[in-house]
Amino acid sequence: MVLPVGQVAFRHALVGGISATLCWEVIRHVLVWYVARLSMVNLVYGSLATAIVVLLTLEAAALVLLFGAEVIAELERVRSRRAA
Repeated sequence: MVLPVGQVAFRHALVGGISATLCWEVIRHVLVWYVARLSMVNLVYGSLATAIVVLLTLEAAALVLLFGAEVIAELERVRSRRAA
């Protein structure tokens, strides 16, 4: 129901995967820097700080996954317009 009807070109999937990987690496470094330097999550939440950081990381990962899927969808849309 949510998967594409046709086949996705390997090249488009590779570009989407690489863009998502690069985006994740940038976000990962920003999250580590933020939690280590600026965040007062330990002071505010105490023992629940780990859960808060994990939830923040999962939200960032979901956004990166959607970004990679959007890149693939746009590449497929451009390909279908060229073919038509």
